[in-house]
Amino acid sequence: MKRPRLPIALLVLGVAAGAAACHPGGGSSQSGPAAQPAALVDAALHHSLPADAPLSIGVLIGPTEGRGSEFRPLIEGANLAAYRFGLGGTPVDLRVALDDGTPSGATDAVRSLLDGGVGAILVESQSDGHLDAALAEASAADCAVVMAYSQAGADGVWSLAPSAAGVRAAIDQTLRDARLSKPYVVTGAQRQGPVEGVASGSAADPRAQATAVKERLDNREIDSVVVAASADEAAAFVTALEGALDDPQTLVFLTPEAMTPAFGDAVTASGVSEGRLVTVGRAPAETTALTAGEAGDAASAFYAAMRMAAADPQCENIYKDDACATWIRNADATSHDAVVALVRAAEAAQSSKPARVRAALSALTVSTGQGLAVGTLDFRSYEAVPASERRVLRATASDTGLVPQSGGAVPTLHWFGQ
Repeated sequence: MKRPRLPIALLVLGVAAGAAACHPGGGSSQSGPAAQPAALVDAALHHSLPADAPLSIGVLIGPTEGRGSEFRPLIEGANLAAYRFGLGGTPVDLRVALDDGTPSGATDAVRSLLDGGVGAILVESQSDGHLDAALAEASAADCAVVMAYSQAGADGVWSLAPSAAGVRAAIDQTLRDARLSKPYVVTGAQRQGPVEGVASGSAADPRAQATAVKERLDNREIDSVVVAASADEAAAFVTALEGALDDPQTLVFLTPEAMTPAFGDAVTASGVSEGRLVTVGRAPAETTALTAGEAGDAASAFYAAMRMAAADPQCENIYKDDACATWIRNADATSHDAVVALVRAAEAAQSSKPARVRAALSALTVSTGQGLAVGTLDFRSYEAVPASERRVLRATASDTGLVPQSGGAVPTLHWFGQ
């Protein structure tokens, strides 16, 4: 990535346009103060790797269609992390390989990264089993793998995604807090329900399922809905449910695919009342940036860098085929923090050799003080996001004003933690 010419520090105006004022229990939002005082934050990140040990991180990106494709735009967060290290004068190289959704294609892609000398690999793809051989290839090479949006299941593979048990615990807690106990579970293609429901159905026919849910709600057979589906399937069902219900205030718990642009754009374009949509994830960087203290400063620096990248004509997207301005608004904290963690592991090892990076990562705990956008990651467990860092998140259409508008529309659905 070319070194940007823009100044390292950027004045960021934190806009409290309602996200912090949205009430967790309902769909309405209140008007917050127009803006918080401007704060000077340093968007640059630095590392202390030896000059003779330049670090390359492989990024395995899934196909444009099929399972996990909705997470593809979010991988610009990895690109943003590399941009920030470039700002600090200590560059990190990202090498992209494309997973075509087949076992042989994924394995060939990982081999190309290993042959290219990467020190670690970040995986955007979601595994439906087709990544097993590819992950085994990386493990055999002693190369650390971090799965940004999929659960881990192999030696030397860490995950930043909620585990099945984590999703189930979040659903159970949400239902208990709302005094609900009779969920209806809707599942998409090749998905399993994260919890047992009193009834269940398929997302394949969203209108039929919406009708079935309405009838059961009217008869008080159910009191909530859980959806485990792709972004497109979930959006189609939620939209159909909105049209079917007289009072669309039924709590709908969604798996993390709901936090992708594909879901948010489809739902808001359909005019869905977002206030009762719930999911699980890490604390959102967007609303964290509106808070005081180290956590707020770290998230603010993330958005400062995003704005700088969007305005920098030399900044390219992760594929090196377009300007950052077009795509950087989709960057998320998860892929950003994965890259930061891998850089810190190499820094701890004082090496870019895969085996040494992997060994250092296995003993590493990283926090916002070391460059994360949000929270803490603990790689002493293959499930690197501690249970204490998981949040039940609610949706809102209120815009904080932090995401740059360069290149097109900003994300149309935002998430805030309870």
